Amino acid sequence: MRFHDTTIGPRWLAIAGAASLLLVVVISVIAFPVVRGQIDRIGPVVLTVGALALLAVVAAGVLGMLRRITIAVGPTHLDARLVPVRVMHVPLSRIVEVRVADVDPAAAGGIGWRIVGRRRFVLWSAGPAVWLTLSDGSTRVLRTDRADDLRAVLSSSVAAGS
Repeated sequence: MRFHDTTIGPRWLAIAGAASLLLVVVISVIAFPVVRGQIDRIGPVVLTVGALALLAVVAAGVLGMLRRITIAVGPTHLDARLVPVRVMHVPLSRIVEVRVADVDPAAAGGIGWRIVGRRRFVLWSAGPAVWLTLSDGSTRVLRTDRADDLRAVLSSSVAAGS
């Protein structure tokens, strides 16, 4: 049995992503002539830090605009992606318990991919989620509107593997 689900994040996140990309363009257009004229006085360290900061804002903007979480269960593992980045790769053999319960972004420390102690969360909103307990005692929490379907697939996979 396989499972695949995509959850689209809030619209405001796409707007914030587009705004941050626009901000990078405006700052770059304004700063380029100044930096070009003062390149000898600025130094390579400041240029490198500035370039890395701009790249980080661009990456955050692109992630905000994509705003998708995908959860996929294959024959041997579960993957969760904050598209395009894989943030969880859980071998099915490590799962010892699967249950469905509600999750709230406040408990996770926010939305997206969150790490709180030994818990890892992937969520855009409050609602039903699959809570996985792994063999090392850590927890993975996957928010999906199809939590019962995901629980059924994982439970049958875990039962087949044991």
